[in-house]
Amino acid sequence: MFRPQWFIGVVLLVALVGCSQTGGSRVGGSSTLSTLSKETPSPQSQDVQVASGGLVEQLDLQTLTRQADAVVVGKVTKVASRWTDGQSAIVTEVTISVEQFVVPTSLAQDEIVVVVAGGTVGEVTQSAEDEPQFGTGERVLLFLSAASDGTYKVTGGWQGKQAIEGELVQAWDKSLTEAVEEIRALKSP
Repeated sequence: MFRPQWFIGVVLLVALVGCSQTGGSRVGGSSTLSTLSKETPSPQSQDVQVASGGLVEQLDLQTLTRQADAVVVGKVTKVASRWTDGQSAIVTEVTISVEQFVVPTSLAQDEIVVVVAGGTVGEVTQSAEDEPQFGTGERVLLFLSAASDGTYKVTGGWQGKQAIEGELVQAWDKSLTEAVEEIRALKSP
């Protein structure tokens, strides 16, 4: 029988041990645990921090491009969280309406599903600090790794999602056209 109290205790213990034993350069995330909660949680609500350790190697554009199976430009049309089989964790499925497959250009799907760790189901929230967050209507440039079930994972954690405003890739202060050209040049043999 699944006991949320035990699960929470194990997750917190693993996170604390991981935070105290990790070394190297930290990128995106803190060494302290934070809890997500609603303003006034009910006695039945459970808030969990997924123990991802907060360590993501900082990737330059060349490495991110090389590690990705696909790079797409698209718009988030749906964000839905669910329990994994066995109710051991929450994942969020993000539906992307694809505007363009940057690489490989041979793919022709109109829509893809990206799965990220964490989310909220009912009163239970789990957070994975290295995973990107998505909002419906958001336009994005995504570096993706194919999963065996036909969905995708974001390559490089939060680094694999870049917000697009108008025609500007915000974090890089480059036009989308410049970014696409650079990514294609890096991916070509």
